Amino acid sequence: LRAEREKIQGGSHTFLRTLHAIEKPVIAAVRGPAVGIGWSIALACDLIVASETARFSQIFRRIGLAPDGGAIWFLTRRIGLARAKELVFTARFVEAPEALALGLVNHVVPDGELMAKTQLLADDLASGPTFAFGLAKKLFHMASGPSYDDFLDYEAFVQPQLDQTEDHR
Repeated sequence: LRAEREKIQGGSHTFLRTLHAIEKPVIAAVRGPAVGIGWSIALACDLIVASETARFSQIFRRIGLAPDGGAIWFLTRRIGLARAKELVFTARFVEAPEALALGLVNHVVPDGELMAKTQLLADDLASGPTFAFGLAKKLFHMASGPSYDDFLDYEAFVQPQLDQTEDHR
């Protein structure tokens, strides 16, 4: 189990920690399905622009695992504990309009406008006080509960145990 934990911590967790810690606002542009770790990557970004065809799911229930990539940490902070539990336990898909209504994404645009909207937002942020944005990000990270790093460390402890279960098999 220790080797599996170290593999998780050195693989996707390293990438996600780096993405989350970037001292500038990071924007995800999502078209089509974002499931599992793909959704975790989007959630690790500061803002999410989704096309009308975007759909999201924490699909792990279907394979007998718990969400990874800090999805629970991000979902709880974005939409609250009760709604986060519902999405994780049901593994249902959330279509773009509902994702906007729940606060899971910041903007929903037609497919053909996704990259233009994302670029417009990126240009606006790039012209802003980027040093202040970086410090504001650090304050947001400290604002509610355990750090993302602490959460990922515990997640890496849980996942290898689940790999050994009959549920996962």
